[in-house]
Amino acid sequence: DFAILINAGMSYPVALLFNFLSACCCYVGLVVGITLGENLKANEWIYAIAGGMFLYISLCGMVIVLFKIVYVKNILKNS
Repeated sequence: DFAILINAGMSYPVALLFNFLSACCCYVGLVVGITLGENLKANEWIYAIAGGMFLYISLCGMVIVLFKIVYVKNILKNS
């Protein structure tokens, strides 16, 4: 994360600050996850949302690659 922020043009102190704030958000997620994990009814929703997010992220990645493959095939076919 730090290298990406530096390459985006941030100075070292600002990049360190944003990297620190990003790391602090992990602890907020930890507290929310532990709190919701104790509720058995919420577990069903947590699993459903997490599974949906994994599918969404992976399928979005695949669609981009498929579009690139089709684009390259069309270029090679037309030339």
